[in-house]
Amino acid sequence: MRTIRVVAGVVRRGGRLLIARRAGDDPLAGHWEFPGGKVRRGETPAAALRREWREEFGSDVTPLRELGESLHVSGTRRICLRFVEGEMAGDVAALYAHDARAWVRFRELDRYVFAPADRPMVRHLQRAGVVAPLPGAGGWAASPSAGRGRGTTIRIRAP
Repeated sequence: MRTIRVVAGVVRRGGRLLIARRAGDDPLAGHWEFPGGKVRRGETPAAALRREWREEFGSDVTPLRELGESLHVSGTRRICLRFVEGEMAGDVAALYAHDARAWVRFRELDRYVFAPADRPMVRHLQRAGVVAPLPGAGGWAASPSAGRGRGTTIRIRAP
């Protein structure tokens, strides 16, 4: 099974979180996500997040701390998504990989259809009402969404 390492930025401003909708030919086009992208070989999650935001938004983000990760397995792919809290000085300059972006309140997150690997963080943020690391003492723990969807298994891990 092929593992793909991905990083996602969780950015909050004034009680709202930045989310973006995937565009293009991606199988998850139309799904919302915490923006980010693939971590290249030899690249840290923080460096990948900075690079991806420049490529996808033409904007800079400052990584602050790791919040945990989710593991999404579907078919022959395993997506290990690392969530990193980030800070932006300005706003999104352009949308190169997304067709929409929104600043939403924590309680509004359930109005959007998120990519499967982002869903554990969405539920956690809604419960917590603040940007905080995923709960747990480390190791993988089954998420409430485990087993939903076509062959999908999702697990979460604290940082």
